[in-house]
Amino acid sequence: MAKIFAIEWLSADGYMAGPNNETDWFAWDSDIAAYYKNIQKQMSTILIGRKTYETMVAYWPTEAAKEEDRDIVTHMNDSKKYVFSTSLHEATWKNTSIIEAIDTNSINEIKASSSRDLVLYGSASILTQLASHNLIDEYQFMVSPIALGKGKTAFSHIAQPIPLKLKNVVHFKNCGALLVYAP
Repeated sequence: MAKIFAIEWLSADGYMAGPNNETDWFAWDSDIAAYYKNIQKQMSTILIGRKTYETMVAYWPTEAAKEEDRDIVTHMNDSKKYVFSTSLHEATWKNTSIIEAIDTNSINEIKASSSRDLVLYGSASILTQLASHNLIDEYQFMVSPIALGKGKTAFSHIAQPIPLKLKNVVHFKNCGALLVYAP
């Protein structure tokens, strides 16, 4: 059965986005791009929430995105995508399906039918729901060397603590670090 990897960007003080959902502080460089390209080879399906979908669909299928690395653009546009939303009724990005509610059975069906692993990008509320159902197999937190002071946290509204075990730490030239955890 395929696994779900949550790949999340965090500030040094633990925020996924600034107070107005800004993410322009992500510390991206060629080392991180190479890491992402390698990870994306293992993934065939993207999981996202509505807000992340709206941000991504406004960029990845556009002419501006073609300036990015071709492999990353191909992954983003050609992968199967599931958007979790009760308010989005039509998805315009190719290979995208909408799921109204997260339930263990439907997620396990997606995992069982997938040829490769699944990746959750962003989507704090979806991260919290999947984690609460113990559906995430690995957490990858890309920590950027910046403190925001306030913003959107990764695990808001969890009912109980989620113990994690550190599996690996990867350092990048830009001073960012990837922290890999297993539940």
